[in-house]
Amino acid sequence: MIREMIASDIPAIAAIEREAFGAHAWSQNLFIGELEDASKHYYVFDKDGMIAGYGGFAHILDEAHIMNIAVERTCRGHGIGKALLQELIGRAKDAGARAMTLEVRAQNFPAISLYEKAGFVYAGSRKDYYAKGEDALIYWLTL
Repeated sequence: MIREMIASDIPAIAAIEREAFGAHAWSQNLFIGELEDASKHYYVFDKDGMIAGYGGFAHILDEAHIMNIAVERTCRGHGIGKALLQELIGRAKDAGARAMTLEVRAQNFPAISLYEKAGFVYAGSRKDYYAKGEDALIYWLTL
């Protein structure tokens, strides 16, 4: 079941974040700040009381920017990322967004495939966005 993220989810979310993004992971304090920001919208995939994944977006004017999507390692390959992405797209549309964007590591082929299958279109890149030698690919989806 997908539901809105709450503060008590943050320790589990931070663990998934560390597992998925390593040295680039967001801190628990950063997630607390994200939940306090009215322009940010985060959701979790709750699998029988266990947080199996999360995702969120920032809604600014008529655009939604996906901030993060991550799935707990043992739950990958079961459609949770796809379900979260579809939830974000639906929620952004409902909030009045007309387009959605994201950045993804150029080497993150599973995520790129997920986004492209959902209709996101490559729009450019940002050199060394994540770190030296780690470019970001920019994708857009018209809602």
